[in-house]
Formats: sequence, C-alpha cells, structure tokens
Amino acid sequence: MRATLRVPFVNLIWRHLATMPGMLAWTGAVVKPLHRTAALREAAAALRGAVGQLNGTLQPGCVFDAAGVGADDRRVIATMLRQYNAANAVNFLSLLVVQAILVVATPGHARPPGGDLPAPEVPPALPRLLGLQELPPSLGRLILALDRFGRLEDGDAVASLYRHLAHWPGFLAIVHAALSVPHATGALRADHERPRSQARRLMEERLLPFGEPPCTESRAGQGGGGGDRDIHAADDRPHGQHGRDHAGAAARRLGAGYTSAFTCSSVSPLISSP
Repeated sequence: MRATLRVPFVNLIWRHLATMPGMLAWTGAVVKPLHRTAALREAAAALRGAVGQLNGTLQPGCVFDAAGVGADDRRVIATMLRQYNAANAVNFLSLLVVQAILVVATPGHARPPGGDLPAPEVPPALPRLLGLQELPPSLGRLILALDRFGRLEDGDAVASLYRHLAHWPGFLAIVHAALSVPHATGALRADHERPRSQARRLMEERLLPFGEPPCTESRAGQGGGGGDRDIHAADDRPHGQHGRDHAGAAARRLGAGYTSAFTCSSVSPLISSP
C-alpha cells in the first residue's frame, strides 16, 4: 500500500479494511489501476484545492516557538501535513469509487487519456506513529478531543494524523485552541462537508467511468472444454448486503476523518506568519 499510495505510511482506512474478510484484496484490485492514472491525481488536486482556510485560525511563528515547537519541528510537521493531505484526498476518492461499484452503480470501461503515469518516489519515512496507550493520559485525552472536531459521522477509530503529531504535544495544544471555537459553532463541520460533497462530484464525473470491478474468468458451459471464456466481474465482488455494508462503513469512516489533515493545515507553521 505504501508503494501504491506513494506515502511513507499506511492510512488507518486500509488497516481497517484488512480486518474485513476479502475486502482489502478486492478493494486494492479496484483502486490500484486508478492510482496509476492522471485522472485520479488531477481529481485529488482539485479536491485539495476545494478546502479553504478557516478565518481566525492562522497563528504566528512566535506562538509555536513559545509552545516549544521549534523551526526544525515545524518543517517536519509541514511535511507530514502535506503527505497526509495528499494521501487523504486520493484515499477518499478511491474508496468512493469502490462504494459506488458495491452499491451497483454502473462503472465504465474507459481508459484514461494518456495511459499510465510513472510512479513517483516514495517520500522519506516520518517519525513513528504512536499508539494511544503509549501517551500520557492528558495527551491521549487531547487527541481524542481533537478527533471529534468537525466530525461528520460518529466512530470509534481515531485519525492517524493526531497520533502521528503526538510527537509535538505543543502543536496539538495550539490546534485545539485555534479550532475549538469553529468546532463549537459548527463552522468546522460545515467546512468539512464542502470538500466531501466536492469529492462525490469528482468521483462521479472523473473517476467512476474508469472504475471496474476485478474480473474472474470461467469457462463457458459447465461440462464442455475449449469453449470461449466469459468474464464475470461481479463474481469477485464481496457478496450481498454484508459486503456493501462493509464498504459503506469504510467510506463513511474515511469521510468522517478525511479533513483532519486540512484542519491542522489551517494552523500549520507552513502558512503561519514569521
């Protein structure tokens, strides 16, 4: 998954799919061809461009300095935010394609113009992703509070980004202080809904025509030999309502946590004043 996503981490959504029998392999077979196309990368870039900065959240560099988040730390955090932003946009669009196929939307069989793109290099590794059990209780409570900010769906999974940022508790404290009012007023939730709606439009218009379930081949006729081979794309689909529920739950979970990286970017030192 790291090689396919071209990021130095595996997002929570893929680890969650691995707990569902058959879902990770099937989903991976659907999205891997999309990840080699310009269509997905262009749609992801458009989705990232749809996210604006919340008013009043920009913080000057002196705030981070005072919280013990120095210039070197800020550069690492900025890199982490960029990588999460890129991965979240691609993951969300990919999973919406999977969800559409599972609810019997009709995918196309078109080939994206320009063919496959060369795979960019995977960026260098980030600091280790920390588990909640490794953290001091107060920091764990802060992460759980941030994870609820702007949520569109309830869920028990905690966005990986906040645990990754736990290496810098001062940064997380600034994020909480900057976003607590927009969260309380509902502005943050509304800000999350806009890119999610945009993602659905991008998926339907730009990506679903190229989405295709993985195919299995079986010989035509039950007893004959040498006959033509029929393609049964639906045979590899996770069957019935149970499989659709899994995909729907996964898509909703990713949608709920999708913009966590963007909300942190609104107070990122990358865009803060000197």
